[in-house]
Amino acid sequence: MKRLILFLFFASSAYSQSHEILRPTVDSSSSITTLGCSGSNNTSSSMANSHDTAGLSTSSSIQATGSISVTHYEVRIFSSWAAPTSAYTSLSLNVNTAGVETNNTGTDGVMQVSYSTNGGSSWIGIRTGGGFGGNWSQITDSKTLSTAQDFTKLQVAICVQGSAGGDTNGTTDKVTAWDIWTDGTFTGGAVGSGSSQGVPAIQPIMVSEFVDIRRKYASHNS
Repeated sequence: MKRLILFLFFASSAYSQSHEILRPTVDSSSSITTLGCSGSNNTSSSMANSHDTAGLSTSSSIQATGSISVTHYEVRIFSSWAAPTSAYTSLSLNVNTAGVETNNTGTDGVMQVSYSTNGGSSWIGIRTGGGFGGNWSQITDSKTLSTAQDFTKLQVAICVQGSAGGDTNGTTDKVTAWDIWTDGTFTGGAVGSGSSQGVPAIQPIMVSEFVDIRRKYASHNS
């Protein structure tokens, strides 16, 4: 009987984990070159569908094309996460993207997805493509974050560089993003704002269920 009680206790603990899905609320154009893209900066357009609650069912893209003699690049930075509502026991950053480089007639282009935990003071690469890095099909990259992460300083950035072609127009480098989100796990509570790729909460074993199981066990052994 003691073994059964211990099993149910640990099972209840394991099954009481909930998930909170949060996303950046702002994406803005940037001219930074610290991500690996450089040249003549073009203003990038909003990528609202890449971080909305529709999850993986919608997407937005960013691309740059080099001319015969000029390398062009664009940068988009995602920031301003909603504040967590609970103290997390684990936290991950997830970015679902694909990258394609075409018309590779000149110098290799660049496609880069990165994140920052300190407000953009430094960046950590998530995925690189273009040139030697090549293309990548749609994929979710997941990075573990500290549960003490300051969400006001969490950022994700995408840059694309279409390099000059020399004799003809250069490369066109394009990154499509379907979703950008954090998944924070906490004990108990209600599930946070959900999404198509969010992990649903696993419900804890209720007290009434425990009593029923205990009665069945006692009846079986009487």
